[in-house]
Amino acid sequence: MKRVAIMFAVGMAFGAGVGCSSGFSCTSKGSCSNDVAPTSAETTACQNAEAGACGSQYKDLGSCVESNSKCGADGKTDASSAFSITIGDAGLVYTGACATQGNALVTCCQTNSGAAGCTAS
Repeated sequence: MKRVAIMFAVGMAFGAGVGCSSGFSCTSKGSCSNDVAPTSAETTACQNAEAGACGSQYKDLGSCVESNSKCGADGKTDASSAFSITIGDAGLVYTGACATQGNALVTCCQTNSGAAGCTAS
């Protein structure tokens, strides 16, 4: 169950890491008016995930979220406009516009459970 919670956190983190038009960036504050820049710790964790065993899948999901997210009523990026996550008997499943990329990350993390971006550390 710990892995499910971790992967959920990783997926939701993409709401803060989406950029304007240049694609996914670990340092971008996002394109919505009330988005805030990621903290130093969030940036480092993101960069470690990009460099990890599932980095390609992590970047693909980030780019998809960047391309498909909308600004919410609060003026912040609403990652749920790009994907949603279901936790069921089969484990964690992404649905929505970024389902393919999210599920590829889940599959990679199941194979590389200790990879950066797939664990809490």
